[in-house]
Amino acid sequence: MSSAEGEPRGAGELPVAVGVDGSDRSYEAALWAAREAGSRGASLDVVHATMWSVDRTADAGSSSVIPDVWVRQAQEMLTDVADSCRRDVTALTVRTRLEWGSPRTMLIEQSAAAQLVVVGDRGLGGFAPLLVGSVTLGLVAAARCPVVMVRSGSGARPERAGTVVAGVEDSSADELVLDFAFAVAARWECRLIVVHGWIRGLDANFLRYLARGDQYWLRQRATFEAALREQVSTWQERYPKVEVSVLMRHDDAARLLLHAARDARLLAVGARGRGESAPPALGSVSHAMVHYAPCPVAVLPT
Repeated sequence: MSSAEGEPRGAGELPVAVGVDGSDRSYEAALWAAREAGSRGASLDVVHATMWSVDRTADAGSSSVIPDVWVRQAQEMLTDVADSCRRDVTALTVRTRLEWGSPRTMLIEQSAAAQLVVVGDRGLGGFAPLLVGSVTLGLVAAARCPVVMVRSGSGARPERAGTVVAGVEDSSADELVLDFAFAVAARWECRLIVVHGWIRGLDANFLRYLARGDQYWLRQRATFEAALREQVSTWQERYPKVEVSVLMRHDDAARLLLHAARDARLLAVGARGRGESAPPALGSVSHAMVHYAPCPVAVLPT
């Protein structure tokens, strides 16, 4: 079962999509998504799915009434959220979609036809001790497009001040992260901080590295820093108005990113870092950011 309402989109335009479930957290995510859709000149799809099940022991009368009640309530919730988004962002085209099934599956499918999917950190079914709900975790690990998770309290209307933070790990995801982060910083007219942290590992070559002394590590750092700055300069040529700084430090990457993001408007990372597991698992750094970052987190598919 599905339903949709709203004005038709132009041919070829990919919308921003937001998953809602009636919770305050999803409402906050919807307003964030509306503002981002407005800044991109895109339409907004407000989507909802549920795993509601019919009591198989109920009589025919009750089993035929309950779905109608559920459908009406879900449609009213979608309409309320869509109307709030239209009031918040003028001239925004908003559509609604109602599905019967797994919210995670529906959002993953939606990500194949959207330029961005936005969700809250937890919904109505969230268990209080859990920092991030299962639907959100499943989505960011398997989505086909960038996903932004808006943590409760972090998605208030921003002013021009603030930064966008991009975490890079010397992996194939870096270009995707930088592309996304530069574009956002340009639209929002704010500063971009590109962050890379590393911890000296005890790998098979450790003794050889140890024999070479600290100068070896200094040369390795200089080589990578030069390559990173050259990579960043390429993107800066495309976005000359974006003020960029590069932060490299011998530190745990997750800890360094959390520190850099303490006053940020958005943090962007790849779903998996160098050498980490294949889909649908999140990498260690992106997993930490989704759970602990103080600002909205964008996870790029890799």
